[in-house]
Amino acid sequence: MRALYRVLALVLVTAGAPACKKIAGMATDAVQGNSNDPAKSSTAVEAMGHYATGFNALIGDPQDMIKNYYREFPESGPVEGKKHHLFPKHTSAEGKIAEAKKEFAAAAKIAPDSLKHLEPLASATVTDIEKVAVTYKSVHGYFQAEDFKDDKGAKGKTLHTQFLQEAAAFREDIDKFETALSEIARNQAEEELKEHTDKNTYSYQFRYFNHQANKLVSVKRDGFLALYPTVETAYNELQAFTKGKGTPQATFKAYADAADRFFAEAKKLKRGIEGKEKEEQLDSISESMTSNYNSLVSLSNSLRSLEANNLLK
Repeated sequence: MRALYRVLALVLVTAGAPACKKIAGMATDAVQGNSNDPAKSSTAVEAMGHYATGFNALIGDPQDMIKNYYREFPESGPVEGKKHHLFPKHTSAEGKIAEAKKEFAAAAKIAPDSLKHLEPLASATVTDIEKVAVTYKSVHGYFQAEDFKDDKGAKGKTLHTQFLQEAAAFREDIDKFETALSEIARNQAEEELKEHTDKNTYSYQFRYFNHQANKLVSVKRDGFLALYPTVETAYNELQAFTKGKGTPQATFKAYADAADRFFAEAKKLKRGIEGKEKEEQLDSISESMTSNYNSLVSLSNSLRSLEANNLLK
């Protein structure tokens, strides 16, 4: 079993672990259009909005809690006699978990049949991360109170084994959830682009670049180089558009700056793949690129809010 736990730890903490991508919000009217497809109804888009918000909450502080644990503990577990120091990350994580539960409950109430498959996936991820948070809190308290001095670290080892199992279950289930959400979000993004075809608008530019960037962070590594030129073209168009605006809208300017950071990491990854760098180096760059993609998603959601209030001009 020791070998199994070692594998679980490595999957969770190395840069090779796939980074979760935020799910972008959607514009209900644009996606619904004139379609009679229930998957494109305003109710479906609203439900997806709740699921996306809940998912994004889970990959923030709750996932950071797991990362913090593995920054402190070696894969073999607590070091005997050492007072390990964990930040109380479970406190902020608990708030985000509660937020996710609220969003998922709201989604489940209104989701049409086309989205019913998302509810069990959402429930599984919440159940998993709640267990992780409870165990993390126990580990935090155990070392804060220095109880490891009383039992020679026995409970710490037991909790470590438990944490590995629970965190691995969360990793597996949130990956399934992300896959399901991403497929729907990509389809909805394509529908939005059909409603925003004018390349000389903010609305088109951030949607189009997001869509291309999503493809790049989602593609398997052996397909990265083939897809890269399309994203490079989209980035150059975004740059030209932003420059042409002179003084672009402030939130869009922030989005364009985030696109610069994203594309810089994409170039690094392209260079690394072509130079046949070590996998762990490529994984680290890929992780950073996904983090920058998540910034794009956050800013695009802000742009949608401005757009809804007729302020994206």
